[in-house]
Amino acid sequence: VYLNLAVAYQDIGKPEEAIALYKKAIGLDSKKMKSYSNLAVLYATLGRKDEAVDILNKALKINQNNALIFGNLGTIYSMMGNNQEAVRLIKKAIELDSHYLVAYMNLGAIYADIGEKANAIAAYEQAIKINPNNAKAYYYLGKLYQDIDKTKESIASYKKVIAIDSLANIVEAPNK
Repeated sequence: VYLNLAVAYQDIGKPEEAIALYKKAIGLDSKKMKSYSNLAVLYATLGRKDEAVDILNKALKINQNNALIFGNLGTIYSMMGNNQEAVRLIKKAIELDSHYLVAYMNLGAIYADIGEKANAIAAYEQAIKINPNNAKAYYYLGKLYQDIDKTKESIASYKKVIAIDSLANIVEAPNK
């Protein structure tokens, strides 16, 4: 219940109340990884990335086989500019859960940001295998193909975006 209440407070823009409730939820059930994950994501959105890393590292001491924790930790390291560690952690998340769509999307974004376009393309293609209706993956794939002058592939990707989402309301920022 504390976890759900924390989410509700977060949804209405009361982060400090949400933080207190996430901590309470962790205190009551230290094995519930979703509480750690949500708290870390909230910390990261508030710019408190070091606290986010600390809470996720605490979670890893309890459960070293949780893909969500590794994925979120990788994403936060990417936000902090440590892309090498981010890639390592997100790959670990994928190793634990080969169908972790968000991890592939974030991995693709990191690779695109650091200029590893072939790896970014591979990550987005894997995301599409998991969810063939993922318009964002097709969109970012189209941009990457455009960047490397693969016009036919780029056009095909953009057409797929439109087929999936006729409004094509894709936000430009990567899904981090």
